[in-house]
Amino acid sequence: MYEADEICDRVAIMEKGKIAALDEPHILKKTIGGDPSIHIKVKESHRRKALAALKRYRNMTIDDEIRVSATNPWEVMREVSNKLTSEGVLTEKIEIVEPTLEDVFLKLSGRKLTEES
Repeated sequence: MYEADEICDRVAIMEKGKIAALDEPHILKKTIGGDPSIHIKVKESHRRKALAALKRYRNMTIDDEIRVSATNPWEVMREVSNKLTSEGVLTEKIEIVEPTLEDVFLKLSGRKLTEES
């Protein structure tokens, strides 16, 4: 999908032999892929403190990283960073991640791409 995003003017996402979406990659990512998200990795010993500090963000998912979806990611990243710093949470990484064509495929098909796809 990365190559398709880089070199194609238009991309078709196929699902079960039918075109599920067809457009320019940046439009597919914006309209179907969802909002950008802020990915936060904190020291394991600070995880509870970080989750407590960020509880106001309802659009948060948690696994090995904390992810906060945001339509205005630069503003939210600044808020998150300031809040974590003020609470004494040690972060290993804070970055903004834009949706990919793989995210578009996942949303349309409900499954991840595999090497065989």
